[in-house]
Amino acid sequence: MRRAFLLCVVLSLSQIMIFIILTFIRKSDLYMNLWLSSEWTHFPRDQRLGSTEQRWQHQNKATASLKAAVTTALMHSEPTEITPFSLSLTRRKSRLKLIVAILSAPTRTDRRQGIRRTWKSDCNSPDVLCRFFTDSLSALDESLRNALIKENGLYGDVEFMSVPRGYNFARRFLWILEWSTRNYEFDFVLRIDDDYFLCLGRLLAELPQRAKTPRLYWGYIHCVTEGQVRVDEGFLLLSADLVNEFVGNKSSLLCHPFGDQAVAMWLNNRTDVTRFHDPRVVHTVTSTKPEFKKVKNLCGTYLALHGSYLHDNLIYWNNVKSNLDMDYWVPSIQPFHEVCKLSTFFDWRKMVGKLYRWEPKPCATNTVWDFGGYKMHIGRSRM
Repeated sequence: MRRAFLLCVVLSLSQIMIFIILTFIRKSDLYMNLWLSSEWTHFPRDQRLGSTEQRWQHQNKATASLKAAVTTALMHSEPTEITPFSLSLTRRKSRLKLIVAILSAPTRTDRRQGIRRTWKSDCNSPDVLCRFFTDSLSALDESLRNALIKENGLYGDVEFMSVPRGYNFARRFLWILEWSTRNYEFDFVLRIDDDYFLCLGRLLAELPQRAKTPRLYWGYIHCVTEGQVRVDEGFLLLSADLVNEFVGNKSSLLCHPFGDQAVAMWLNNRTDVTRFHDPRVVHTVTSTKPEFKKVKNLCGTYLALHGSYLHDNLIYWNNVKSNLDMDYWVPSIQPFHEVCKLSTFFDWRKMVGKLYRWEPKPCATNTVWDFGGYKMHIGRSRM
């Protein structure tokens, strides 16, 4: 009798929750499109899956599709009030080893597909999460908005940031860090551009040996001119202690149009930070250099390759699949003063070119920089 009563209570609460969610979604004029395009409504109730991993992938796909539907409704209902926390339900945070945040312009479907077909395939375990981060739906024209809604309904791997479009990369990065800390417990966050090929399998194998490294600031470090030393934001990996520190101090941080300059200023002259210049992260544009396609064991030599597009990704991915049994060596982190003789103090006034030399402003003021005639750069190649 008691069990029956408890079961009735649980079922009633479930029905109430479903009613609330559907009522909220109906406020959006796109409700019908969302309902029809969301895969979570189409899974057979009696579907049986074999392995634990299959069940996990199935459940994750259903959750992602539901989230895509609710995301769109939220973006269209109250676009000015969206925060990184808008979609957080009351739940226990999942524990992750790594969050991979892939920055992608709304129009770059080609790049997202190139990543989905290649290195993102290694993002298939419960302890790693890969997401594309792009502009808010409310900032896009109708055709592009509908295309992204359809894409996210299909894959469920796109997050929409409530950050003004244009050169606001520091605010984008801070938004990602807030979103990460709100939704997950994790060891590391990697911010990476969508024109990189990532040896994700090698990175995941290496991270356990980096887990106890305090305040890790990892990537390709520019060390050419005094005042410009910084990790390039194309591949920028932070340990959880730095991420939590930045999010906790966000009201006092300075923002900048470019995220790597902002992070460098957040860490100005600090001696308690582990700066890891990794030469395996190739900053040059590799698509124009055929020697990279001739490397026998790509991920045995490199960790990430910049300037890699759909065609390049497919070639690199075939290389990776032919070397799956590799045991990777883990390079030691050299003392930074042995790697770079320059000061770690970053001075935005030392940057060369008007496009990169902008005075930082408090992140809390939500400043938008006026770039005048400069158009937003969306990338080089489409294929």
